[in-house]
Amino acid sequence: MKKKLLLILVAAAVLYGGFWIYSWYKAQPVAHEFIGRIQKMENGTLFVSGIYQVQDRLDLSGPDTLTDVKITVSSKTEFIKELIYLPSLKELEKTGGMYKPSELKREKTVGVAGDLPELQSSNTGIRFVSKRNIYKKSVFKADSLEYIEPIYPE
Repeated sequence: MKKKLLLILVAAAVLYGGFWIYSWYKAQPVAHEFIGRIQKMENGTLFVSGIYQVQDRLDLSGPDTLTDVKITVSSKTEFIKELIYLPSLKELEKTGGMYKPSELKREKTVGVAGDLPELQSSNTGIRFVSKRNIYKKSVFKADSLEYIEPIYPE
């Protein structure tokens, strides 16, 4: 009788422990994106200052959560450049100098690693994307990176 009770208690404790670990794991924040600016580059590693993008947890993606990370890029990293065509002076005169960024013509093209020095010097924000959870990782590999290049009218 005592052996059965002990066995039941041990089984219940193991189940409870397993459930607790599973619940804790599922409650951990998940981020697949990091948005930031390149501070320095060395041998395929980018030193970036930015913010993890955590879905449904804006408290973890605010300006007070600025973090420095090392991001590795390789020949397998996909570079995506989004061209945004800015309005001409004539068009701005018609609208009183205002325009809606969401209404501007946009075009996604293939970017190249050769753009990185310019992105660093211009302090351009870049979105780094990983298939894995990168939240709170100080070093991770980027599967893709996306950046915007404005196109000025002639």
